[in-house]
Amino acid sequence: MTVSLALRRSSRIRESTRKRIEAIAVEMGYRPNPMVSAHMSYLRAIKKVRPRAAIAFLSRWPKSEFLQEERHYNLIRMYRGASDRAESLGYSLEYHNFKDDEISQVRLNQILVNRGIEGLLFAQTGVMPMSDEIDWSRFAIAASQFSNLPFTPNRTMSDVHSMMQTLVSEVWALGYRRIGLALRKTVEIVLERRRLSAFLGAMNLRDPGNVPPFYLYEDDTMDEIPGWLGKRKPDVILTEYEICELLLGKGIGIPEDLGVALLNFPKRSLISKDKYCGYNHSFERVGATLIELIVEQLNLNQRGDPAAPKSVLIAGEWLSGNSLINKSEKS
Repeated sequence: MTVSLALRRSSRIRESTRKRIEAIAVEMGYRPNPMVSAHMSYLRAIKKVRPRAAIAFLSRWPKSEFLQEERHYNLIRMYRGASDRAESLGYSLEYHNFKDDEISQVRLNQILVNRGIEGLLFAQTGVMPMSDEIDWSRFAIAASQFSNLPFTPNRTMSDVHSMMQTLVSEVWALGYRRIGLALRKTVEIVLERRRLSAFLGAMNLRDPGNVPPFYLYEDDTMDEIPGWLGKRKPDVILTEYEICELLLGKGIGIPEDLGVALLNFPKRSLISKDKYCGYNHSFERVGATLIELIVEQLNLNQRGDPAAPKSVLIAGEWLSGNSLINKSEKS
């Protein structure tokens, strides 16, 4: 057992013992058999095991508020995907939250250490200013988006470039040509403007030389969007559900006056009623993959700032609904 654990670089074996066993293995010409390794990984995966370590799912919301599904639908989907994958790999997942005015990061570090937490899954790093008051070297870390950690962690996120390519392709196939885009500015900054750049690239391939209409809004500029629509006259916009609520409140009909494709579905009811077309992100898969990144680091005894950070992009799917019409059939 000791030799097997050492050759798998398990943290359960002292480093001096592991190095001595590895040196002997090299002298003997040992090479791992990939087929045997794959089979053993499969056997370990299907075996029901007692949780051997804890991973923290970090979010800014108190758990009672977090569990309000209609408000945090996609975050809950991520949590469920992470929880299921952690359990299947023999780990427990604990929900932890903090806000800047409620708990210091020194105290958070104490809580995590005292709870025996070995991995940190950051679900909302964009809203958490983090510092070196947390001893990062203790933890295997993965984040679900572009982060403001003191270093670049391993991360998993929705493939927003693929999303935008899919949205433009789908609405173009339905005969829409004046395709507009309305994005919340703060979200786009967190995403490093990847959705906007993907949109402009996709439209340039189809309509070279023309700059398509786009609008970056915040709470204090949302009411200007109807005026922007009247000026730029798109026949469809790719946007968030909150803009749909605004347009309907202004008497703009969807899809009779304006076609709409959602950038994501923030509520389960929007999917179940088939009212809107749009892109459904695979947040369950994002959560599961974040766990896999953390467990990989734990198995390799890697903690803290990764030497070569990796990013895993997860594709979603297009969902059809009633917010678009097939204009190509009318022409």
